[in-house]
Parts: sequence; structure tokens; C-alpha cells
Amino acid sequence: MIPSVETRGIPSPFRRLLLTDFWDGPVEGLAVDSNGAVYAFDLLDWDEHHSVRVFSIAAVPDLRWIDLKGALQPHGTEDWTEWVLPVSLPPEAEALLQRAEAANTVIAVVATSDLLATIEVWRPVAGPLAPVEGDGWLESLGLPRRGRSQA
Repeated sequence: MIPSVETRGIPSPFRRLLLTDFWDGPVEGLAVDSNGAVYAFDLLDWDEHHSVRVFSIAAVPDLRWIDLKGALQPHGTEDWTEWVLPVSLPPEAEALLQRAEAANTVIAVVATSDLLATIEVWRPVAGPLAPVEGDGWLESLGLPRRGRSQA
């Protein structure tokens, strides 16, 4: 279930990740919840050890897991929970990814060390995502920036 108020230490609502970018962990892609709804996520911030990452979460209307599964069927989508998508996809799958990137609305900013496990902070967002003031997203969510070198 997608929280409507700021919540901490909750089980992730997501069951699958389709990663379109990866750097020592997820950077961007699509997340699928237990009801088959699809959400786009983008990395906003991370601590220096990449142990906690902050993502924007955007609802993707009119796109369901069943649509993605059909477009990706030749790639064996049943056997995975996290998948880095290949560079070359079938045209139908590529069209769905482009649609998801273009037609989404940010609904939350989340902090987690694993998008499929526990969400440390889920903060709903109303309206366009505004830049964070101060040190960064981790600090704005009340989390320490682990690994920052002390000057």
C-alpha cells in the first residue's frame, strides 16, 4: 500500500524492479507493486557508501505490470525481482518505457537501502518536486550522511 502521510520504517510496497540505470545499485527505472501498478523512480541523493539512497517515486498512470510482462515476455520475466534491462529491447517494450518516462507524476520521495525491502522514510509530495535546500535530500529527510569525510 502506498502511504498518504510521511511514514518511517515500513515494508516496501514494491515487488519488482526494472532497472534502466545502475551504478553500485539502482539509479532509475520502474518499480511494480503487489497490485501490478507501475511507478518510475529516479535517484536524487545517496550517502558516500551507497548504503542509503533517496529516490523520487512517480505514479505511471495507465501502465500495469501485465503490459510490461507481455512486452518483455521473450526475456523470461517470471524468474526475477530485480532486472537491469538490456540496452536493446523489443519495440513494444521500448515504447512502454518511453511512455512511463513521459507520463508520470511524482508522488513521494523515499530513502532506503533496498527498494524491495524496508523504506526508511516515505515522504509524500504534492505538486512538482522542488529542489531541496541545505545539504541534500538525506538531511532533509532527517537521515545521517554516512561516510562523509570529516574536514
